[in-house]
Amino acid sequence: MLPEEYNCIERFRNFVHGCFHNHPDLKNCEGAKEKHINVIKKLAGQYQLPSLYLGYLAHYGANDGPIELGEDCACSALAVIKYINKNRRGEWPLTTDNGVLISNHSLSFAGSLIYLDKRKEPYVAITEGDFISEIIADSFGTFLYRQVWLHRYFFGHKEQSSHLHGHRSISFDKIEHAVETIGFSTTFFSDDYRFTAEYGELKLFAWKNVDSLCVSIVASELWLSHLYADKLAKLLQMK
Repeated sequence: MLPEEYNCIERFRNFVHGCFHNHPDLKNCEGAKEKHINVIKKLAGQYQLPSLYLGYLAHYGANDGPIELGEDCACSALAVIKYINKNRRGEWPLTTDNGVLISNHSLSFAGSLIYLDKRKEPYVAITEGDFISEIIADSFGTFLYRQVWLHRYFFGHKEQSSHLHGHRSISFDKIEHAVETIGFSTTFFSDDYRFTAEYGELKLFAWKNVDSLCVSIVASELWLSHLYADKLAKLLQMK
């Protein structure tokens, strides 16, 4: 769960500006209209929306510039409203009974807030109709900060990244212990669904797919990411 001190829209905006201060799309960021945010609240029904989600809509809910929260989906308030209004009477459900859509669909998948177990914060999940394909974050705040970080350091930087693959049974706790021995520190937006760590300019991202554990390390130069990938591979017997 995101530490409480980061659960603040001004703290998040500072984080965005720190990551993207020279990005040309930062100037295009635009908040959603208040009337659209009110519609989103109404569509959520009984579910209380996370404060950071409401803050995201207020400052980035019309155009989130370099954040690109939905990647290949649209997360703007208006896009979500239009999608729901167009499809709410269709044959298939738009999300789960305990879910709130936060994006439209892309290739039949969408992002949803999932309210389970009377938790203070909903999970973030990839949904396909009323089926949860995968939970990807333990809270919206975790998801929000992590997506910014991934877009800044990983997406579009493949030429400086190194990759490892191992058995899915390797736990994130084991990865955390291993990377700490070679200098990395876990980020505040790491959780049980995605592991993230930093060591100066080195950034590390780990996730699990159906049958394996995947780790990517990025640095300003390829030799440096290779060096630390080799160190981690020896510690965890990965390839």
